Amino acid sequence: MNSTNNGSTHDLVSRNCLIALAALSGANVIAHLIALPSLPAQIPTHWGASGEVNDWGPSWTAAALGALPLGMLALIYVIPRIDPKGNGYARAGKFYQRFVVGVTLLMIAISWLPSLPSGA
Repeated sequence: MNSTNNGSTHDLVSRNCLIALAALSGANVIAHLIALPSLPAQIPTHWGASGEVNDWGPSWTAAALGALPLGMLALIYVIPRIDPKGNGYARAGKFYQRFVVGVTLLMIAISWLPSLPSGA
């Protein structure tokens, strides 16, 4: 069943793609939890335009950031189903799936920024 043929928003992102992204996001959460004990008590949480750290937070923030891609995938799954004008998602075709993959991978990469050495 193709979502572009019948106007349905249920197959916008293929099942296999969602499963793979959910598994990768789940592995990201687990990796953050494994890395958590080795992090310092305070980690960088915000960088200025110059690239310098200008805000710090507790180390558990890294694990919370690691869970964001998984939460975003849940929203991506639900929002087209509750949007009254959800046909716009179906008209986007494969672009929407590529967008979901790209944003999820970007969020996973960004979630590791606070765990990197700050250079200080």
